Amino acid sequence: MRPSDTQVHRTQDFMQVIYHIGAHVTDEDRLLKCLLKNTERLRAVGTVVPGPSRYRRLIGETLAALGGAQPGPEAQETLLDSIADEDRISRLVLSFENFICVPSRVFQQGQFYPLASKRAVALAGLLPAERVEFHLATRNPATFVPNLFGRVRSNDLTRFLSGADPANLMWSDVVRRLQEACPSARIVVWCNEDSPLIWGDILHALAGTDPEGEPLKGSYDLLSELMTAEGFSRFQTYLDSHPITSCSHRHRVIEAFLDKFALPDLIEEDVDLPGWSAADVDRVSDL
Repeated sequence: MRPSDTQVHRTQDFMQVIYHIGAHVTDEDRLLKCLLKNTERLRAVGTVVPGPSRYRRLIGETLAALGGAQPGPEAQETLLDSIADEDRISRLVLSFENFICVPSRVFQQGQFYPLASKRAVALAGLLPAERVEFHLATRNPATFVPNLFGRVRSNDLTRFLSGADPANLMWSDVVRRLQEACPSARIVVWCNEDSPLIWGDILHALAGTDPEGEPLKGSYDLLSELMTAEGFSRFQTYLDSHPITSCSHRHRVIEAFLDKFALPDLIEEDVDLPGWSAADVDRVSDL
């Protein structure tokens, strides 16, 4: 564990630690990048979003060094000092799709995220937090498996899956194991396929801000990638003249513009996985 150069004297009595744990091949760090656009606004209310270089490698090395043991209070404070400089932190947001494991270990021993319970416990006890949250995006296994397979240095799908059957992958089982391992933790889950509609809500959930309040910067970044330039320009013009009054109102507006201006190649994804037929894809997608 790397000690900080100076000891930070903090005044908060209550700190929440929010771990955005992926899943893999969902947001490609877009959520973190959007949150970092709001650093000053969030810091003003005690929410700290450190840059990834401050903690990703450090946390991995610390967990490896601990070997499953829990750090003591002094070690927790030292780690926190290495991650954040702020003297007032009520909410610390950390994001990394490899917090649970690297892509090559997602199907270790034929199980789906078998390390979820063990790593959740380790993460929950890593920092001096009164409350821990895990935020997780799920993805249709029919697109999750081929995209994750593309991340590993292997052309052997059978070896990659280690006996796991994509038709039997259950995200609910992963969530259940997380909750059983950390019963006091709050777990927030959403479908990656819904992200374009609820991107702003996801940002607010991570930041702990009011989803009915002022949008965070980056709330429409994902939408801009999925629409034609003309469509997104019209969307912005519409917002200027028709203020959003609620989350449901925002969802309806986004859905209407996506229906008309979405880029088809980005909304509909072809599945290319050895041995899979169109019927297999439909069967897995319908689970």
